[in-house]
Amino acid sequence: MDKDFFIRESKSHNVKDMADKIETLFSEQIKGLDGKKYKIVAGVIRNDGTGWKPIIDANHQGDLNVGSVTNDNSAITVNFSGATVKKIIGFVAVPDETYAWRGVTFGSSVGKTSAIIYPVRNGRSIGGYISYDGTNWVVATGATGNIAVTGFNTGTGELTVTHDDMGDAHVMSVSGRDGSRPSLGSSNQTTTVIKFYDASGTIITTPTTALKVFLSRGAGVRQLNPNTLTEASGNIWFMGIFEV
Repeated sequence: MDKDFFIRESKSHNVKDMADKIETLFSEQIKGLDGKKYKIVAGVIRNDGTGWKPIIDANHQGDLNVGSVTNDNSAITVNFSGATVKKIIGFVAVPDETYAWRGVTFGSSVGKTSAIIYPVRNGRSIGGYISYDGTNWVVATGATGNIAVTGFNTGTGELTVTHDDMGDAHVMSVSGRDGSRPSLGSSNQTTTVIKFYDASGTIITTPTTALKVFLSRGAGVRQLNPNTLTEASGNIWFMGIFEV
């Protein structure tokens, strides 16, 4: 900005209006219709595997009035910069489409100097139909949750299936088709083990085309570790308005 700019402005505005304009330009503040002054804190952040930080590239300037971004195993902290906050007006943090599709959302605890953002996965379910075609185990088209068969143990008769992290290892079920008798084995958040039995109650250790099973798993709401959220295209968008 040059001297001529201020001369032109001074001829068209009174002194008070000019003072307000200069303050807005230099302190990144806005003036409301109520006469009070406000600042905006906004940005977009991503974890590339080295921690959460603003995205700054040819298309993003991800840190307006943001001093720093840090995280631990439970939350992400956005520290504010700029004018001292008098009152908090509002603050939101939302997932982009990548995290929204995975059921991840974000809740915030907001103070005058920082906002603490907590990632949470909403309740969701996954499921699919699995069968043996005589050569391979096949997961039918339309299955959800990245279901995949990783092996069949011919010694124990255990079919191991991996999938998205479902958190609660107790909300699950299997059901057979065409007379198949599946049962759940030892499972955890990302793995489900299935066993098949014949009519006499004996575990089947040699797979046949008669082995068919529907798998379903569900999960409740649970808090996530921000360090584990490392989607290459996953972002958190946030914005807050504060009286200063």
